[in-house]
Amino acid sequence: MYRARKTAFLLLAGLLLCSCGKEEQKSEVLLYEVKQKDNKEEQFETTKVKKGVYEESVRANGKLYYPDEADVSINEERAYLDKVYVKNKQKVKKGDVLALYHIKTSKASLEKKKLLMEQARSQFDSNVRSKQSEVLAKEKSIQTMASAAEKKLAEIELKKLKQEYSQLLKSEKDIKSQEKEYADLLRKQKGAKLVSEYSGTVIEPVSPSEYEDTTVSGERLMKIRNENDFLIQAEDAGDLRYNMKVKIGLGSTTDDIAHTVTGRVISTDNLSSTSSEEEEETATEQLISVSSKDKKKYNFKKYNIYITGVTLSIKDALMVDAKAVYEELEGETTKLYVMLVENGKLHKRYIVSNYKQDTKYLVNQGVEEGQTLAILKE
Repeated sequence: MYRARKTAFLLLAGLLLCSCGKEEQKSEVLLYEVKQKDNKEEQFETTKVKKGVYEESVRANGKLYYPDEADVSINEERAYLDKVYVKNKQKVKKGDVLALYHIKTSKASLEKKKLLMEQARSQFDSNVRSKQSEVLAKEKSIQTMASAAEKKLAEIELKKLKQEYSQLLKSEKDIKSQEKEYADLLRKQKGAKLVSEYSGTVIEPVSPSEYEDTTVSGERLMKIRNENDFLIQAEDAGDLRYNMKVKIGLGSTTDDIAHTVTGRVISTDNLSSTSSEEEEETATEQLISVSSKDKKKYNFKKYNIYITGVTLSIKDALMVDAKAVYEELEGETTKLYVMLVENGKLHKRYIVSNYKQDTKYLVNQGVEEGQTLAILKE
């Protein structure tokens, strides 16, 4: 009798299990009834499906970039640095003395330059006297001519001689230049001043000790920067796009922003492909312009710079708290689902989401605005 009852109970349990298994295979919406604890403490929190603007953004640190910046160097052979008069970050004006240097030239080289200069001067003076004599002689001969035809021909020749004389006098300019160059060379052997060609701020001036007994010809000795003209350079911000509007925060940290201004991306290298290692290293650096008004109003050098740009914006998007979204594996596919709360029961709903952030998901299918979702406690 006992064995019969046991067999009947097992058959009934088997039928119930088979029935439940077949029911679950018909739909992806599964029903769970939540039991309450004795102290009636809820086993989940709730959140609502909301509509709003879904935005994704890129954030980057920024630094000041100065496009108006000139290198200062001495473009003379065998130049040696004696003294630098300016310091880093010092303001200078065009014409200010930046450094002192001298030129080293051998005695033989000086004598050769002097000889060539004197020969050029002597040859010039001789040619001038000769041509001047020709002009005077022709003028006197014309005065004694009786034939009108001969006189007319002579006047044409005189005009040509005067033109040649005039051209010869103009060639003295080159000789004077050689003489000046020689005089400058003699002077620069004793010492010469390096004068600024620009007004601005001195950046990274070298020390004479860096070039002790070494020529500085062609070497960059410092930079002169126009600090009133600057751009913002974004670092590691490859998602920024040309002409994109961005917000620029000025502050000590991202949580302590003192001022916020608007900028626009004016240069990005994702417009063209590069291949060199040097270009690849700067491939994520974009330039951003800000208004002249903001440049004058805020001291950008005083703050750290933080850049935020919106890369995606979708209006009327259904959004779900990321804590209410769960994952499960089906083969090699990861499926997303939420737990919908209706009449005190939880319904498992699969959703489709193409975009997500740390705090929220944008949902394309599976839920509707205003529905209540469960955030299950671990």
